[in-house]
Amino acid sequence: MTGFDAAYVHDTAPWDVGRPQAAIVRAAETGLVRGRVLDIGCGTGELSLYLAARGHPVVGVDAEPTAVARARRKATERGLDVEFCVADALDPPELGRFDTVVDSGLFHVFDDPDREHYVEVIRSLLRPGGHALVLCFADTASGGGGQPDVAGHINYTDNCKPSISDCQDRIQAAGATVNKINGIDTMHNINLLISTKVDDVRTDNDNGAAAITGGGLDFGANAPSDEVTLTNGTYYLENIDLDDDEKLILDTSSGDVTLAVEGGIRLEGSGSGGGTIEVQGDGSGNIYLHGEDARYGWSDDLQMEENSGVLTPNDNATQFKLYGPDDLSVSVGAGTSNLAKFVGVLFSPPGRSGSARVDIDGGEVYGGILTGTTTIDSGSIHYDEALRNTQVISRDSKVVRVTYLHVTINRIEASSG
Repeated sequence: MTGFDAAYVHDTAPWDVGRPQAAIVRAAETGLVRGRVLDIGCGTGELSLYLAARGHPVVGVDAEPTAVARARRKATERGLDVEFCVADALDPPELGRFDTVVDSGLFHVFDDPDREHYVEVIRSLLRPGGHALVLCFADTASGGGGQPDVAGHINYTDNCKPSISDCQDRIQAAGATVNKINGIDTMHNINLLISTKVDDVRTDNDNGAAAITGGGLDFGANAPSDEVTLTNGTYYLENIDLDDDEKLILDTSSGDVTLAVEGGIRLEGSGSGGGTIEVQGDGSGNIYLHGEDARYGWSDDLQMEENSGVLTPNDNATQFKLYGPDDLSVSVGAGTSNLAKFVGVLFSPPGRSGSARVDIDGGEVYGGILTGTTTIDSGSIHYDEALRNTQVISRDSKVVRVTYLHVTINRIEASSG
């Protein structure tokens, strides 16, 4: 599996914005997209599908099988006829000739020798008088190793300045027309990630094979009746509401378990026990929490009361991740001596305007927190060194060279006693 395909598998691809880039849309609306279209490096297919809906015959190619599978599924769901195929852009199969070739974010991943070859590939695919539309981060490799430099926060693309002069010169020299288009969409990536994931899983999930009824956990269908076990798969839940004697087990012994939760999570507690989410096995449990908690009247999107827990084997924080929007609210503990315990990663970056917060009052967190404000009234945070270098990019991976400094400041308010 390549680094790019892994990003699609784990839904961490920041370039997958869930819609066609506005610059390409403007190009299509002004008539720059003509006739039969090749979307080269199509990803999950949003641009291909947009152009097909406008009446163009479209072929979309991408080297990553996960992205192509999602694109095909979207085409079926939307009733659009688009040919998607897994192919190397530098060595494509016989596809015929095209009036327009569109590249929305592929050119800049190649080093200089591959760029030369890529231009020849585009020329061979274009009909005489054809158009190539290219949107990329950088046009020349100013850094070492042949990769272009990008300044700015790559996850949000706030400050990335696209330019295609180098590509334009090369393709025009090959006899085709290139139009320069500017403007990469700014996005709040975490909110888009959460909403897209929940929407996708709502309609395509493994609920039918699990103890889930009407979007909720069905404890009555299990033995013992106070436990529900979910195995390798992806599940949709409207909410998770566990009483003080109930447990949700994410059994990862045969693979990761992923949940998309529309509403909130409440782990109730008492002096004798608390609701628990427990990861078992060697894999990962992942929850995408949309946080529509208001419909249930809960005070927080994730509400952990006394004695409740989110637990992993040997307190390994790398085995559980909760992703939330930029306004995620979390409370760990209920102000008593019976501590709640959370093991894992809470990931809800607030961006420029979000209000994400974590309040710890009678609770312990083992792992990592990336949020806006963290308040500790009674309890503790134990940052897990095991979270370092959990996703390493190998030397031979083709990625954009990124030059930036990312600083996260956690404001921690702690009361005495």
